[in-house]
Amino acid sequence: ILCVLLLSGLGSCDDSMDLKQMSEMTFRRGVMTTGRRQSPIPQLSCTKGDACSFKLDVVKCRNIGVDYAGEVLWQCESDRDDEVRMSDTQVSCEGFRQRNDHLKLKGSCGLRYSLNYRGERNGRHRGGGSKSLWGSYSFFSGGASASSLVSTIITTIAIGLLIIVVVREQRVGG
Repeated sequence: ILCVLLLSGLGSCDDSMDLKQMSEMTFRRGVMTTGRRQSPIPQLSCTKGDACSFKLDVVKCRNIGVDYAGEVLWQCESDRDDEVRMSDTQVSCEGFRQRNDHLKLKGSCGLRYSLNYRGERNGRHRGGGSKSLWGSYSFFSGGASASSLVSTIITTIAIGLLIIVVVREQRVGG
């Protein structure tokens, strides 16, 4: 029934996907995304970092669950993790029917990331880091960073309040 409703001029149901059901995605250098309402973008796009000139050929991202807001969390690894470190990863896809649709247009996902060199390069020390990285999902809006910040603030406040309660209980009880 949902398929019949989706067929109202938007393409077939085979053109949609639910990111929560995706176990992994592979992004490749030189390949463009598909787009219906949005213009196609490169599947891989380095947005900042001292190694953006270093070109990654393939990045694989695994779905590791969802955050408190229901957004998919991705753990990504590149074909060159021994040389560079990715961070600030963001998977962005076009909504199937509309911008915030939970169904996404197949082939429309791109990965934006920061890239820095590991270890020694050109006589200067570069920061190391973890091989795996944690990414978030957005709808071409960059909004996932704000929700992550709010989550961090709320968690910090909750932990602080819990510590205060425990300390007060110990003073009263002991």
